[in-house]
Amino acid sequence: MFDPIADRVFQMHSLQQTEKTRTQKVVTNFFRGVSVVMVMVAAYMPAAMSLYWTSSSAVGLAQNILLKLPWLRQACRIPPTPRDSPTPFRDMAASVRQKLRRETRKPPAKS
Repeated sequence: MFDPIADRVFQMHSLQQTEKTRTQKVVTNFFRGVSVVMVMVAAYMPAAMSLYWTSSSAVGLAQNILLKLPWLRQACRIPPTPRDSPTPFRDMAASVRQKLRRETRKPPAKS
């Protein structure tokens, strides 16, 4: 089963910066490949495994989203980092819009 939820977790982290390092690109693409390979693995697993993987990924995504909230980070006494933003969701939305604009401007690939 392709797990789009897990892919969203990786995408959330990649949206925080405009330019990814080579290592980040390799790791992101590796995990995308693993997600595609999981389709074949999931075909041989009981349905409960797919449910577990999906629910586990959903909980991970929810945890990532919640830990972006500045007031929750303060309540949990998580120390701020230099990359923390007071408006993380606005920043992610702006990054998505910028990324979509870049992708729509790309010329079609030559055959």
